[in-house]
Amino acid sequence: MLVRRILVAISTVYGSMSATPAYSLDPALSIAQYKHTRWTVDDGAPPGMSFIVQGKEGFLWIGAKDGLYRFDGLTFEAIPPQRQIGDRQSVTALLAARDGSLWVGYAAGGIARYAAGVLRDAGVPNPTQHIQQLIQTRDGAIWGLLGRSERPLVRFSNGKWEDIGADWGLPRIQGVRLLEARDGTLWFAASSALYSLRAGSKRFDLSRFTLMGSGALAQGPDGNVWVADKTSARAIGPGRATRFPYLVPYTPRGRRAIFDRDGNLWGNSDSGIYRIRAPDPRGEASASMAHTKVDRFRESASLASDNVNAIVEDREGNIWVTTDQGLDRFRAVSVVAEPLLNKVPQWGNVMLAATNGEVFVGQEDGVFRVRPRGNPEQVLAAEGDAEAMCQGPDGDIWMVMQHRIVRFREQPIARLRKPVTRQSINDCAVDRHGRLFLTAGEGLIARVGNGWRIHKLADDDQTGGAMPIIVRSDGKLLTYASSRSLRVYAPPRFTDFVLGRRAAIRHLRTIYDTPDAILLGGRFGLAKVRGTSVRFLAANRAPAVSGTVGIVSTPEGDTWLMSRSNISRIATASLDRAFDDAGWNPPIRTFDFRDGLMSGGHLYGKRDAVRGGDGRLWFATMAGTVRIDPAHLPRNRLPPPVAISILRVDGVIRRDPTSFVVQPGASKIAIDFSALSLGIPERVQVRYQLDGIDDGWIDPGAVRRASYANLSPGRYRFRVIAANEDGVWNTKGAALDLTIRPTFFQSTAFLALCIVAGLLLLWLAYSVRMRQLTARVRGRFEAQLAERERIARELHDTLLQGFQGLVLRFQSVANRMPPGSSLKGAIDEALEHAEDVLTEGRNRVNDLRIASSDEDLAGAIVEEVEKLGLHPALPVSVTTEGQVRPLVVVVREELLRIAGEAIRNAVQHSGASRIEVLLLYGRRVQLSVRDDGRGLPNDVADAGSRPGHFGLVGMRERAERVGGEITIVSLPGQGTEVYVTVPGRLAYLAGRTRAERAL
Repeated sequence: MLVRRILVAISTVYGSMSATPAYSLDPALSIAQYKHTRWTVDDGAPPGMSFIVQGKEGFLWIGAKDGLYRFDGLTFEAIPPQRQIGDRQSVTALLAARDGSLWVGYAAGGIARYAAGVLRDAGVPNPTQHIQQLIQTRDGAIWGLLGRSERPLVRFSNGKWEDIGADWGLPRIQGVRLLEARDGTLWFAASSALYSLRAGSKRFDLSRFTLMGSGALAQGPDGNVWVADKTSARAIGPGRATRFPYLVPYTPRGRRAIFDRDGNLWGNSDSGIYRIRAPDPRGEASASMAHTKVDRFRESASLASDNVNAIVEDREGNIWVTTDQGLDRFRAVSVVAEPLLNKVPQWGNVMLAATNGEVFVGQEDGVFRVRPRGNPEQVLAAEGDAEAMCQGPDGDIWMVMQHRIVRFREQPIARLRKPVTRQSINDCAVDRHGRLFLTAGEGLIARVGNGWRIHKLADDDQTGGAMPIIVRSDGKLLTYASSRSLRVYAPPRFTDFVLGRRAAIRHLRTIYDTPDAILLGGRFGLAKVRGTSVRFLAANRAPAVSGTVGIVSTPEGDTWLMSRSNISRIATASLDRAFDDAGWNPPIRTFDFRDGLMSGGHLYGKRDAVRGGDGRLWFATMAGTVRIDPAHLPRNRLPPPVAISILRVDGVIRRDPTSFVVQPGASKIAIDFSALSLGIPERVQVRYQLDGIDDGWIDPGAVRRASYANLSPGRYRFRVIAANEDGVWNTKGAALDLTIRPTFFQSTAFLALCIVAGLLLLWLAYSVRMRQLTARVRGRFEAQLAERERIARELHDTLLQGFQGLVLRFQSVANRMPPGSSLKGAIDEALEHAEDVLTEGRNRVNDLRIASSDEDLAGAIVEEVEKLGLHPALPVSVTTEGQVRPLVVVVREELLRIAGEAIRNAVQHSGASRIEVLLLYGRRVQLSVRDDGRGLPNDVADAGSRPGHFGLVGMRERAERVGGEITIVSLPGQGTEVYVTVPGRLAYLAGRTRAERAL
């Protein structure tokens, strides 16, 4: 036994694709009680589906007549080959290899391999042979079963294909199925024999077990290998003693068989599928017991087709079946329908939870009882439709049937005649004294002796409502009185309790007694009555409570509701808060058709939710009675795999990308992705984000595509995360790295060219502006030159010439004076001085006409300083830097005047102890006069001049006159610096025009 348990544990780990299964199918249920969903051609399924596997990434891969498809639970996607592989199209074999690749076998022969988004020919030899099956053994080799008797197997290992036949011990025989057991043995089923190949061997051994026709192979959780042929399904092995085997439907087609994770054997036949619940390798003790373990499901029960081709269990525990006509899925459900409880009377199924934990269900074919953890069993044959049920303090069950009232205690012990009413009985109750009360359209009907007494309602305006009645915890009866009031009975007295607003409980359907309050349900939603206080939870706040026809609370702290559309679960504490806080909308978990609920509550339902002693909850619906086990709700704990399936760039498709370089000029990018939770994919939540573009995670709803247009060049990362139907998130998700290459106009080279062009334009603009400024200065210089030459001519022709004539005349007079005359000496002395003045005048006129002066500006400044006759205690240093070049006369003179003015200002006003003059020749001529005196006063610095003085103003005017700039920097107590710059093109003579040289 211990060994068997160990084998079961090992098989469970080995057989599952994940360490923790999502949930499994309850073997206690029939196949029909699972949630069954099918996809046909009308739903987009491919025609003629032959085989199905689940890949490592989570997709379901499907082989069909027209090729390979993959399915994410929502969409079928065709996978075309890289290039046409001969005439191969119909897929007959699939293998999901351990490296994540997919191997595909074709009916017309040949094998292809899908990896990295491309389906390529695998290069199998003899590609014309039909491929029946593909498997991978634990050594990594790929085995293919061919549709030929000579060398029926091929093997791919170390990059080479090898034919397997007689040299491996296989005679000329037609193969049927291959199976590798967990001990490494490879089993080969032929049409009438079974062969085995031990791990590491190269020779098949003939087994003593004989097959009867084509057989399916499967390995159970205990390690036993099973075969299902045309006689039965049974375990094989040395010395296996078989009692009564499991008889299964025969099929001349290829058989398929699998064990699910719970140890149930599933198989196919020409009449649909079958399941053997936990088969015993020894067989069963009796044929009837073997028969009860076999459950079947076929086309007549809504299977897509009886011609089943393949069966597979996915990583979440769902069973998938492919047929000629479609794809079927069977999965665990929260809401389980009871096949025996689907005969719904006109007014709906009637339910009662007895004090001993039993649940009674009345329908049109009688009354059924469900013991704790048991199945429905009929306890009362049909006596017309069941109308109401209630329990007395002695434990007896009162069953109000269409024709009579039955008192039940393990069996019917009494039958009473019903009162005559216009319509059927609505509800019943038995008070603590054992008195029976009924409700009907006439009001409350009490059993008195052998007769009935009617207590009419205060009004009769319920308009389609019901008259539910309960016995409160204090023993008093509570029932409907009017559309705004309830009635409390303590026979013979009654009290009506008014609920306030008009029509407050119109269309009341159910009353439920809790330890601290009374809950009312109906079309209006829910109401809570505590003492004289009434609070409402309207349907517009919580749509799930609309049309409530059943209420039940559980010890686990939940309140369950049966409504016209679904079943809801609300935490009782949250519900209480919703009654007290009008702004609070309680979280509600709804159970609908995706959870197995086939219909909502009955239009005329009342007390349509009860709890059995085993904790199971029972609900009456339009389609019959269903149950929920809150302690064993299926829960998917596996985070869903996320895959980026397709990248579309301007219509070009790339499958399964992880990174991609988008060529220049692409404008539209679409990314298809899948969240591969296959149980309830409609409830899967998906979020995606393109880093750098999307501000946060985007919820696309049911859409599985993200589209972007005109993305800028650069690197991007697209990420997808998802959560399964139970809110378990895969936060790692999937990612796609995109690199968008720029066009030439978006490239760095183009940007550099634009920058260079911009700089050139700026330089051209600067050059043009400088030429304009130079032309303006040049024009001013030309005007100055013309004016200087005119003045020079006028001085030469008038003043100098006239002065020369006067000198000559005075010389003539002096010549006529007698020698030794006292006046002659004075006149000669005056004539010499006049000659000097005349020479100086000629020099000045010559300066006006001559274009340049070779006199050094630094030397001129030194001479200017010497003329000032400064005290030796105030030294003035004149420094020259750079190569001395001839200056335009006007520039030289203006700089000299500025330097002189600055030196005089420093001597007269600063109190300086040292004056420094710096003359710099370079691209600009720069003159700096700096002293260490007290500096300019603040008012002078702010105004730019001294009141009544024009020295500072004159310096600025001189600088501007030659196209230069002057800056005067002074801080009180830190001295003053006068700094003048003149552009070289205006200051230097070299390369200048005559006018420029003259200036």
